[in-house]
Amino acid sequence: MGSDQFWIIGFPQLQPNGHYVLVFAPGIQPPRGRQESWLEVYDAFPVDAHGIVTLQQPGAPAEPGPGQPQPAVQVALSLSSLQQHLANCN
Repeated sequence: MGSDQFWIIGFPQLQPNGHYVLVFAPGIQPPRGRQESWLEVYDAFPVDAHGIVTLQQPGAPAEPGPGQPQPAVQVALSLSSLQQHLANCN
């Protein structure tokens, strides 16, 4: 038997043996009458061999919003710095 695979455009495609910071979000509502809940992987950010997490790739489209579009630049920080930032979130 082969392994299942699916591609969702706009979402990261995880590579075997890669390291990632995963973002989970509540899953789609279960069928009527079922009380299950689950989390789905919503996004994933690669972590390189030096512990640097890339949150935005260079050349990625800018977020929509008011004002002039800004050029997309790489946004990256160390895994330990990201952990500290997340620990400060309420």
